[in-house]
Amino acid sequence: MEKLFDQTAQQIQWIHLVPGRSQKSFDRLWNQVCKKLTKFGNASAYARRKRHDLARNLDEFAKMDAAVAEAWASGLTPTSSAGTGSYSAFDATQFLQLWEERSELRLAIDASINHVLEVAIAYWIEAMNAHLAGDDLRAMHTLIPCHFHLGLAHAFRMTHDTKAADGRRAGQKERDALADVVLNVMESFKVSKSIHNEDHLLERITHVIEATPSYARVLHAYDALASAGKRTVDEIGIRFPSTLRTWVIGKKPLYPQLADAFQNLANQVKN
Repeated sequence: MEKLFDQTAQQIQWIHLVPGRSQKSFDRLWNQVCKKLTKFGNASAYARRKRHDLARNLDEFAKMDAAVAEAWASGLTPTSSAGTGSYSAFDATQFLQLWEERSELRLAIDASINHVLEVAIAYWIEAMNAHLAGDDLRAMHTLIPCHFHLGLAHAFRMTHDTKAADGRRAGQKERDALADVVLNVMESFKVSKSIHNEDHLLERITHVIEATPSYARVLHAYDALASAGKRTVDEIGIRFPSTLRTWVIGKKPLYPQLADAFQNLANQVKN
């Protein structure tokens, strides 16, 4: 019985510790569940509350989406009173206000792993308490829903890992192609007296890439994938020097050959 509890606890911890999460975050989650479990009384009530919170959150999103759509429609002004379906004016005041409010909403389902793990932890604690009280039958019955929620959390974890792997692979071809371009530029680059530091050097290398049509196409192809879905203010020519710095500087540079070539140029700047 003790081994079953240990294995279950280890599974809970493994699922929580997706890349980027620390042991401290797991400890905080466990302590949080302990406090809430005391408040709700038992694991079943805890599970009902989590389902209620998720449903309420999704309902808030649905209502806000409807309000945003209505604001968009009401902001359009027909070009003629006949209502031909053409629009020339748009009052964005209400729409932008509602859109900003919607952006501040946090979709609870994004935290699916934690939501389900909280319930699994609650059932685990309840089962352990029953075991310590000598009621192993009740403990086994309580571990059943614990493992059910653990299975759901495991599915979310697998989805997370798959998306993370896909994200790492996505755009790798374009990034490698751009790295080749950067290397070509570095190998033929002449360091002038007007270049005073590494930052200036990175900017000049980027400028050469942008000024060469075939290289510029590779740069923009990479940026189209790297910035997909992200809000960018500056042009890629302004942003790329910072990205390039992460590729060539550090203990474990992304492209060692690039790092060596850059270091050779940087040494010329210093000299």
